[in-house]
Amino acid sequence: MVVTVDLDSTLCDTRQRQWMVNCEDPDWEAYGMECWTDRPVWGVVALVRSMWDAGHQVVLVSARTSAAADLTIGWLDKHRIPYTALILKDKEDVREHVVYKVETILDVCNKYGGVIFHVDDWPEVRDALAPEGISCLVVSPPARSIQMETTH
Repeated sequence: MVVTVDLDSTLCDTRQRQWMVNCEDPDWEAYGMECWTDRPVWGVVALVRSMWDAGHQVVLVSARTSAAADLTIGWLDKHRIPYTALILKDKEDVREHVVYKVETILDVCNKYGGVIFHVDDWPEVRDALAPEGISCLVVSPPARSIQMETTH
């Protein structure tokens, strides 16, 4: 059994770097590279640890670019967050945020034989997963901007 979990503003508190994308020309790669400054969202961390301890696989799925892979792995290790796999978006991937997330989660379903539920901060992801039969727990992120909703 697999649980998929988003990173930014879901597992990670991104408030200190929101200014980087709350602008006319957001730099999503630079935003991702600042992930090492995040604090954990402890409620989601507790959920991930509980699912892991119950024997479920945890796959982290994020639109954060793969350029931040080493920083992301370091952050996860520092905060002792267990996971089976980490999937980050390729820099060349031009899919819209929700499309990327849903297609990636469906790929996880095919690879691991199903997903129990996904955890995300975007209600749009929840709405897009519903027709696929995948439940989504939408968390209240520490920070979410109008700019992020319209351009990511």
